[in-house]
Amino acid sequence: MTLYECDDYKEALKFLVDELKLKRKSVTFEAMAEHCGVQKTYLSKVLNREGNLSEDQFFLASEYLKLNATESHFLENLYRLNTTQVAARKVKFQQAIEKSRKEMLKSENSIKTEGEALHHTLMEKYYLDPYYQLIHIFLTIEAFASDEEEIAKRLGLPTVNFEKYLRDLVTWKVIEFKNGRYRVLKNNLHLPKDSDLTTSFRNFTRFASQNKMNALAADDFYSFSAIISCDDETKRKIQKRFLDFLKQCQNEVVKAESKEVYQINFDLLKWS
Repeated sequence: MTLYECDDYKEALKFLVDELKLKRKSVTFEAMAEHCGVQKTYLSKVLNREGNLSEDQFFLASEYLKLNATESHFLENLYRLNTTQVAARKVKFQQAIEKSRKEMLKSENSIKTEGEALHHTLMEKYYLDPYYQLIHIFLTIEAFASDEEEIAKRLGLPTVNFEKYLRDLVTWKVIEFKNGRYRVLKNNLHLPKDSDLTTSFRNFTRFASQNKMNALAADDFYSFSAIISCDDETKRKIQKRFLDFLKQCQNEVVKAESKEVYQINFDLLKWS
């Protein structure tokens, strides 16, 4: 569970205290009550859904938790949604909450990246030709960095084409050639979901991966596809679990020795 799955500010406050206890032993409900200027018994009653915190008490509770701006904004909208009696305001706050949830379900908010480290015009070239990214990742592997001709063989690229890719990557300062070998300068480049290039990038990489899988032995790849029926809430949970999976994968990849190049694809789309 995460903060952004909470539908009630009281549930969110309890979740946050429980989570922060694991990081800071000083965080307790008693300390929060003291910071809010109320008795612990009063705070317990409110968090167990008996009444509501006043605006000032809610502000002090949020302040005590030392949340970042995104978390504070989400929690405040939950509080407004749970306490307002005006239907139009409820709609407004619900929309803001859903917007925050969608933002936090983007992959760039779950994994560490170097963001838009390339100028937009260079991003177009890098992301619209899968070979730039493939060569970039191949060069993170010692065996290929010291024998780049093997990359061209693995990718089936003519020498003249392969050398152009290398020159471009060096010019863009993604890699450098030093002491007789190539070295990667930029890691974890990631194209934001709302980029104008996203659709084209996705299509080109999927096309390239499909062609590659068709040429591989069955033991050299794993592919999964399923069509399901569920509600929006379940879809959101599936997406969140995949982002958790991505985060775990990134931690494993960071610790792993670079020996081979792999590609991960995941699709979750609406047909109805």
